[in-house]
Amino acid sequence: MTTPKVESRLVDFSDKEATWTIVNDGVMGGRSRSDFKVEHDSGRFSGVVSLENNGGFASVNRSVQISKTLPAEYNNRWRINIDIIGDGRTYQLRLRNQAGTTFKADFETQADTPQQLTFSANDFIESFRGRTFPQNPKPQWNDLVTIGFLIADKQAGEFQLTVKAINWYLE
Repeated sequence: MTTPKVESRLVDFSDKEATWTIVNDGVMGGRSRSDFKVEHDSGRFSGVVSLENNGGFASVNRSVQISKTLPAEYNNRWRINIDIIGDGRTYQLRLRNQAGTTFKADFETQADTPQQLTFSANDFIESFRGRTFPQNPKPQWNDLVTIGFLIADKQAGEFQLTVKAINWYLE
């Protein structure tokens, strides 16, 4: 008999005290702008990507409190579900661990269409300043400290990603 999937909220959009941190390409001279607003128990990541001055990315992240420490044998069984409404552009779901290592998983959105996407540890690739390291180890659930989104699809223009839910479960 299989254990039923029980989803738990990883990010609670009703928590008005949670701080979302914006990091755009301005840190290296770019001109992209973004914002993250919590509205009606969802989050809206929006702005303008600019390719001026070698720019081209916008991101947002926040800390997460991992509510359940997993035994090592469960580490490859965790999943993250996101419920989104996108704009037809490509984004990244990003995780960072306690050591500061960042992992990314790319996903495509369909314009104005609700989507539910699921990610496992194997979907994430270590990333540092645009370079990827697919041969490096995958993220470990117990070590995760932040979650966020990034747009860097080499297309200038407005973007908007509405995030309705971010949940996790064990498979």
